[in-house]
Amino acid sequence: MAHSTLKALDERILQLLRDSRKAAPRAAEPVAVVHDLSTEPLPLAERAAMARRIAAMTPTDVRQTDSVLLLREDRDR
Repeated sequence: MAHSTLKALDERILQLLRDSRKAAPRAAEPVAVVHDLSTEPLPLAERAAMARRIAAMTPTDVRQTDSVLLLREDRDR
């Protein structure tokens, strides 16, 4: 079994680790903890900031295809 050390964790993640250890003994297993934390949804403000960063990467001088058309095309396959 491999060993790993995590350094410089965000306080929010540390608190999630502490809470998960209290909630369930199996959560003390590193793989289970990492898996559970990876499925934790981002707060709304972080999701909005991420959406803005992604939108900023979209070129404004290139016409974009309507996503509805892409979804319909995919469903018709």
